Amino acid sequence: MRTEPPQAPRLLLGLPSGVSLAILAGLSLAASALGRLLSPALPGSATGLESWIYHTNSVAALMSQVVAAGGIAFSLRAVGVAMSKAALGLTYRLVMFPATIVTSALVIGAAGRVLTPEQNGALAVVVLVAAALSTPLALHLPETRAIGIVLGLTFASSSFDLAAKRLALDASESASYVMFERATKLATVALVFEVALVATALTWLSRRVKGRALLLSAISVGITIAIAWLLRLDLSGSAATAQVIVGRAAGELLRGPQPLAPAALRLTIEIAGLVTAVTALVLSRRVPIAPVLSLCLISRGAVDMPLPALLLMVASVAIPARLFGESSVRVQAESP
Repeated sequence: MRTEPPQAPRLLLGLPSGVSLAILAGLSLAASALGRLLSPALPGSATGLESWIYHTNSVAALMSQVVAAGGIAFSLRAVGVAMSKAALGLTYRLVMFPATIVTSALVIGAAGRVLTPEQNGALAVVVLVAAALSTPLALHLPETRAIGIVLGLTFASSSFDLAAKRLALDASESASYVMFERATKLATVALVFEVALVATALTWLSRRVKGRALLLSAISVGITIAIAWLLRLDLSGSAATAQVIVGRAAGELLRGPQPLAPAALRLTIEIAGLVTAVTALVLSRRVPIAPVLSLCLISRGAVDMPLPALLLMVASVAIPARLFGESSVRVQAESP
């Protein structure tokens, strides 16, 4: 008889439903880049781009539907597995099951129509509660502790960001300077948590690529400088079409409410988050839990939108579903 070493939680590679977290995270990153950055940047940037706009919107819509279907299938299967794990606790199971159902229903509803602000707010609250419940569970074991920290920071930054957006909207409707000032302060707190989130993810990944945090940081800063240069050309009126599109896409990353921080810092953090998310996907074969980190980075600051909210729900249910209740040691008969 021989005893094999403990194995990593298999859920992080995919559930029996056939949905791979690495593939889901990769498609999510592509859909986010097309739908949230490129599609809004193309219209009005130049003439003769009608076909590009049409094809970009079509591809973005298709990829979003695929991600939504995969994310819903993963979440429902994962929460179904978690329901049988008594070690997860009654509170977790009573809250996570309806939270997953509500999230799935709202995401499906968003495929046919635009959600109301109240529905978007309810969606954000549901997934934030799920992230808050899953964070202590992810912190339970050393193997998933870093993901637990990332998930907790995602919860904190997204919570303050949501509060800032809602307060800024109320301030615009009532023309209240005091409320808008409070929204700015909340957005600044959200940015601080986001800096901590990206720094934690970058540090954890760098330990798995032999300490190349400096290289990843240099790439992020280099991309930021290049985009800043393109933005300056755009403002000067001498930019080409591609430069205008990149500048507008960068503007989508800096949507309000504005925190008490320079735009260059915000842009650097956004680019660093994207670079870190891509790095996590590249390392997914060596580090099976890396796709969960990528999902957190993609969803940050936008949990009031259907697709990012679903991604945070997927990240929240991924680890706990098989973290408890499974034996990590197998005993096999040895050949004579």
